[in-house]
Amino acid sequence: MAPAERHGLVRALTAFTEAGGEPDARYEIE
Repeated sequence: MAPAERHGLVRALTAFTEAGGEPDARYEIE
């Protein structure tokens, strides 16, 4: 996966959790 795509995915997941989707989930992709 391209770095830009991965970054976009992390941002999407972060936005989802901040919206109250899965507040206990942690997305840490290095």
